[in-house]
Amino acid sequence: MAALAALRDILETAAETLEGRRAELDGLDQALADGDHGRNMAEAARLLRAEAVELTALPLPEAVARLGARLRALDAGTAVRLYGVFLAGMATALPAAPERPGDLLPAVEAGLAALNREGAVPPGGKSLVDVLDAVHRALGWYAGERDLDRLSGLLLAAAGHAMHQTRYREAKWPPAADRGPRTLDHMDAGACSAALLLGAVLDGLDRARRSGRC
Repeated sequence: MAALAALRDILETAAETLEGRRAELDGLDQALADGDHGRNMAEAARLLRAEAVELTALPLPEAVARLGARLRALDAGTAVRLYGVFLAGMATALPAAPERPGDLLPAVEAGLAALNREGAVPPGGKSLVDVLDAVHRALGWYAGERDLDRLSGLLLAAAGHAMHQTRYREAKWPPAADRGPRTLDHMDAGACSAALLLGAVLDGLDRARRSGRC
């Protein structure tokens, strides 16, 4: 997979995606919270660009750990901090040179375990965790898939389904949980950003693969 060779493409694609969808994410968040998820994710995008050169000079686990630490320290809302927790957790089980999609499965499991230890709302609570959990399960099911384009489609389908399912769930995280049934019929902004970020990672990998960098 040569993930380290693709890291700069991934970071740039993620930054472009978050900046381009800022208004959409703010609008989704307005229905459930304080309407700043898009702004906060745009702050994260600026950090991705600022750190790109330094991160791509590091071994992959160290780069992911450092990015996680930077996001955790960024004063940009709970969701950005949770993405940092997830990445820092992933880094503890990430191979230096993953060759197959299944090589990433222990790292995703470690990231989800880190979120659980942090006290993040569990899957089903109408949050970004719903999407990360769905992607983890799909990666486990299709880890042996050799066609990377097909695997990307399967992972995106799992993420998209989990994102849209948040419309039919009540929020379990503060302060939205206080609204109870009024949070129904609204898609969660964090779930949306998680699905967008998955798409950006896969697009970045594809961009690097087609250009011969991995």
